[in-house]
Amino acid sequence: MSKRGDAWERVKLIIALLSLTLYIYSCFCPAFEVVTNELYENRIIHGYACFLFGWLGLPCSIWNLVWCLNPIYLLSMISFLLRKGKRSQNIAMSMCGCTVVVGLSFYFCDHVCVDESGSKYELGKLFIGYYLWVLSFLILLSDMLLLLIYNRDVTGHLCHKSKKI
Repeated sequence: MSKRGDAWERVKLIIALLSLTLYIYSCFCPAFEVVTNELYENRIIHGYACFLFGWLGLPCSIWNLVWCLNPIYLLSMISFLLRKGKRSQNIAMSMCGCTVVVGLSFYFCDHVCVDESGSKYELGKLFIGYYLWVLSFLILLSDMLLLLIYNRDVTGHLCHKSKKI
């Protein structure tokens, strides 16, 4: 592989690691708050609670489907880094684009299920954990799009042929 190709591989890896770092960091930050109506105290939900227990709310609310973005993001990251072919890269880009769109749609959510009782709570504020979570998706998608912008296919070869003068 050429020096330019090696440099792009390093840049791709650095950006992917940045995305993964933000994703992991978002798990340790407060993600959102819910209004519990118990003595007017709000309950803050951290990213790790969403990551570990979000799947439990899948039958409760359509908004809990956002939890499914976690495995989709990780699969798209693995597929992107392994580069098995153009088709798998297109699938990875589609999955990552889906995570961005659906992740951003959570902004418009009005209620969410956060406990084992299946009760729906009003969604209060969104915190830094949510924004870092979505930013990690955006960074991975931008990493994938960088390869397209610079006319590179998934195998690392140039898509266009240089013109000889």
